[in-house]
Order: sequence, then C-alpha cells, then structure tokens
Amino acid sequence: MYGRALRNAAVLVFVLVALPAGAEEVRVLAAGAVQAAVRQLEAGFSAASGHTLKPEFDTVGALRNRVLAGERVDVVILSEAGMSALEAAAKIDPASRIELGGT
Repeated sequence: MYGRALRNAAVLVFVLVALPAGAEEVRVLAAGAVQAAVRQLEAGFSAASGHTLKPEFDTVGALRNRVLAGERVDVVILSEAGMSALEAAAKIDPASRIELGGT
C-alpha cells in the first residue's frame, strides 16, 4: 500500500515540475494519508525544480473547508468526495484535476 501511495505522489512531482518558473514556493494542502509520500519526495522535487514545497496536512474535511473559505493554494490532494465538493463550488477547475490513485 505504501508503495502505491509513493507512486501516486510521484505523479504529483511530475505535475508540479511543470509549474511556471516564477513559482518559488508551492503551497500544497494534502490529506494525511499521503503525508509520508509527499515528505519523501520533497527534497528531490526542490533539487530538480528549484522550487520549495510547502505542504500542510490535515483531514480531508478540514482542508476542503479551508479552500471553500477562499484560501489560495497551488495544489490540493484530497479524496474523490473532497475534490468533487471543491469542483461543485467552483473552487477548482475540473480540467486541472488529476487522478492520483484509486481503489
């Protein structure tokens, strides 16, 4: 299971590398379930891109509510239900959504 989460988080790194050159600090809100994978990729991402990840981890509901309240971040990693709620409230662009894993 951990290996799968790591592979899924690796997709996140490849997506983030494509950010514009001016993005020095990349704010990430992520569910606690992916914390170990994101932390493991943090140093490699910084070395490869020159950007710094600033991840914050919490429950899906707490993070969803922060985005719904207007908090601006670069990347959100939540469950299907959490992402759907953000899409329904027009807080994220459905075209920018990338499926990182599944059951």
